Amino acid sequence: MSSEDDIETCLNKAKTVISEGISHWNAPGLARRRKDEHETLIECGFTVRDLNIQGDVFDETHDKLRSRIEVAKLVLAAADLDAAQSDGSLAAQYPQDVLERMIEVDRFRQYDVYEADNNELQQRIQSHDGQLYEMVRKEVAPQLRSLNEGLTGDHSELSKYQMQGLKAIYGDRLETLQDAVGHYITHHGLPNVVDDMEEAILETAEAASDREQIVAELEASLGDSIDELSQSLHHSIRDEYRQLEAELYRLDYTETTTTDATEEELSSLLDRLEGLLDQQADRQAALVEQIELRESKLTDLEQHIERLEERLAANNIEDEVSQIVDAELDQLRDERARIADELAVLEAERIELEETRQQLEDERTPLQRGELPDRDGEQIPPVRASEARIAEFDYSSRFEQAVHQAERIVLPDGDAFSAEPAYWRDHHQRRDERERMRELLDDAVDDEMDVDTQLGNYPLNRNSRFVVQRSGRFPLTGSQELTIELRIQSHLETFARYGADDRPATQADLLEVINDVVRGAEQDDVPGIVAVASPTGWTEAVEKTIQGGDDIGTTFSRQVGVVLVDLHDRQLIYDSSQSLVTANAELFEFETLAERVQTTETRIRDELLDVATEYIQLDTVVDELSVTEQVASMALNRLATQGVGTLRQTSKGLVLDLR
Repeated sequence: MSSEDDIETCLNKAKTVISEGISHWNAPGLARRRKDEHETLIECGFTVRDLNIQGDVFDETHDKLRSRIEVAKLVLAAADLDAAQSDGSLAAQYPQDVLERMIEVDRFRQYDVYEADNNELQQRIQSHDGQLYEMVRKEVAPQLRSLNEGLTGDHSELSKYQMQGLKAIYGDRLETLQDAVGHYITHHGLPNVVDDMEEAILETAEAASDREQIVAELEASLGDSIDELSQSLHHSIRDEYRQLEAELYRLDYTETTTTDATEEELSSLLDRLEGLLDQQADRQAALVEQIELRESKLTDLEQHIERLEERLAANNIEDEVSQIVDAELDQLRDERARIADELAVLEAERIELEETRQQLEDERTPLQRGELPDRDGEQIPPVRASEARIAEFDYSSRFEQAVHQAERIVLPDGDAFSAEPAYWRDHHQRRDERERMRELLDDAVDDEMDVDTQLGNYPLNRNSRFVVQRSGRFPLTGSQELTIELRIQSHLETFARYGADDRPATQADLLEVINDVVRGAEQDDVPGIVAVASPTGWTEAVEKTIQGGDDIGTTFSRQVGVVLVDLHDRQLIYDSSQSLVTANAELFEFETLAERVQTTETRIRDELLDVATEYIQLDTVVDELSVTEQVASMALNRLATQGVGTLRQTSKGLVLDLR
């Protein structure tokens, strides 16, 4: 059986148990089946874990599967506790208060707000004879209280995956409770508004209805997901643009004279360029349409949010009703954030397309004259493919070492995060474009050449990504706080075809990377810092854009900070006003921690030892040499071990006593 079959079997098993619910599994005579199903789910947990270790299941999918399996196990345990005839051995494996809460929530299914056509629910709604407020008090408020108690509990005995499952159960039901009000209005009509509480409920129902309509309209307008739209719009243009640039580079690189053949090639390139511009215009129009639609829907949501916030601020409604309003406000805000994130992704695509269009326009004019585009000022001494590969490997290794050795990483809220090196084993991912480079070399080199052997001499656009995740009780999942990522951006087509490249990376190259990063950051709602490194450096225009504070990442994303890395001149370029980037800039330095300590030790000997008479303070080293406390203390410790003074902790802090 394949890994896909194993996953599907386990997932279906868990889904079946959850959908049947506690009220099914607590039936008399099912004690043996409950235990058998529980054992099967335990084996499924081991299977999914092993597939994750083998690399057949990604971390995100693994977590979702494990969470679903653990929920199913909790359902069986709760049924075991609730069953009239049971020895309770299954339930004894889990916290009793958690199982009791699950049983209570499961019993709300008798008038589940998910069941829009349920006759019993309609009868309950009609039995209140127009008193909407009473319906809320008697039917909705008890669910709210129970679910809120479940969400705010603290169950240290539960695993991460069990906690994720409980959050899914409680959170989803809490978010949809106001649908009961919508069912009331659907089946009973609008009641007389007799007080502020009913008015608040009606406003909430209207907001919920409009929110659902907005979601439906956006889905209908799109057809595919934002990610699919984004990729389908741009990937074909990216590929064609790369090929066109590589062909222009070939003509310029070989310094071909203007013969009839060259003129024919230039004419062909012009035709391709014109076609690419037409494609770009069509894609741009599609993006603008989606952007404008989302902007209008954001305005609608803002109006509902403002009205409900004013209703709560008036402080003239009871707690049960305010919880209903709060629940809808949370959903409205979530939908607002989701649409804003989609806008960020679409806007990122629009900016990249615009930059591509501008470069194509600049190249069209000389081609129309039968000339090659002027590359003066855009060239550097050629960087060989082997040099680019070494620079890529060296810098990515230094970056990873810096993260592993970092004494502290500053988070978006200003807190400092520290981790043992072992922590990163489960929070670090590497990727590269090996397969793409292999295909490019297959097309570019002689058949007799061993492509796999030659791959080691070419850059592969390595990607190294670290995720800082802090655990907590509730929210029930550990929360991702920050991603720290390195992307190498080489012109792989050029290196594959010519074995060298002399073109600095452009704004279009940068946007291609940033676009992908923004898409992930907005979807996951996790801030990030991305360093984009080029073995041929960057054009002056890109450097000025970043240094001038007009950060291409944060211009259209609230989540991403950008660091440019020039592997050719060994320089970092970033906007120093970006506090999160500046606070973590040391992670991207070319010097390793050991090299910085060695340099600092040398500077202490050269600059501070001669003028010091009795001692050298740690603070003095930090201030005078502009290094971190970690580097300064390690340098002083090295001097002490070499017999240059003694380290002492004094009222002035750590000092190197020279007496």
